[in-house]
Amino acid sequence: MNSTVIKLTPEFKSRIATGYDKKGLPAENWDLSTLAGAGALRSSTNDMLIYLGANLGLIKTNLTPMMMKSHIQSASGTPDYDIGLGWLLSDPFDTHDIQIVWHNGGTGGYSAFIGFEEKKKTGVVILSNSANDVSDIGFHILESRFPMNMYGAK
Repeated sequence: MNSTVIKLTPEFKSRIATGYDKKGLPAENWDLSTLAGAGALRSSTNDMLIYLGANLGLIKTNLTPMMMKSHIQSASGTPDYDIGLGWLLSDPFDTHDIQIVWHNGGTGGYSAFIGFEEKKKTGVVILSNSANDVSDIGFHILESRFPMNMYGAK
């Protein structure tokens, strides 16, 4: 993952898309130096797909065992989802057979979503240069990968 950074280099700045707020106006990048872990990472689609592949166990690294452990419920969330280590865990399609491991986020002018289902080795990454939340798009893409009649859902 050579295109994932916290501090924007001049080369990275030349490749980053302009971000837009919810009204469609250009937005300033947020620089979160004090709370870098809360949204300062910038990444390319290719790097995020590598990260997705590693979380699905399709790409083996020294971190694979720890990544797999991060998908295990470590705390109870709301009735709709539980919490892993840095991940939200849910069955958004009420199948009682699918667990989507996911996370979303956003900063000034950008929104992102990553979600996957380990048993089916299926996932999606969405990176947007709009502050509008893209989670619903991610869940719809994932839902299209799981025909409901296969799982006996309503």
